[in-house]
Amino acid sequence: MNPTKKRPRDPERPRRIIDAARALAREVGVGQITHRAVAERADVPLGSTTYYFDTIEDMLAQAIRLDIAEFMARMKQVLAQTEGQDPVERVLAIMQRENHVIHDFAGGYDLYLNALARPALRPLAVEWGDAIIAALETFLTHDQAVAVAVFLDGHGIRAILLGAPDLPDDVLFRRQLQGLLG
Repeated sequence: MNPTKKRPRDPERPRRIIDAARALAREVGVGQITHRAVAERADVPLGSTTYYFDTIEDMLAQAIRLDIAEFMARMKQVLAQTEGQDPVERVLAIMQRENHVIHDFAGGYDLYLNALARPALRPLAVEWGDAIIAALETFLTHDQAVAVAVFLDGHGIRAILLGAPDLPDDVLFRRQLQGLLG
């Protein structure tokens, strides 16, 4: 190859890197992501990951913000479909719409835990939590939205630990949710 010949520009490379980081975060967790693993998954030279992203945290920030944007888009769909319904039913619809709710929650909890040890991730963890609260605030007061988010976090952690596929749709769960909403 002629050393003076430039390689073709790959405008999709940064997106492939972000997509690889997102996939790896789901598979192995935020704390296990390395430039090398992302480069291998994205099928790009290792130097590309540091060319486009100064740090792993920079790369994760873009990946997580994309996850948040996709989550919010899904929530807008559910909220439009459940307009006028009882708030408890709307919360349950949000949870049921997310067939992979445990998967999404597990990623969020992984982010939360890693943010404790890696301060650069803390703003991202706050953004993730704020996105959930913002979705709930479209039909709940701020205080109710925070209470429901914390309640769902508790159920989500328990479901992950027990290997349950979804949050329960039972009488006790509904009663607890109704109690939060007063």
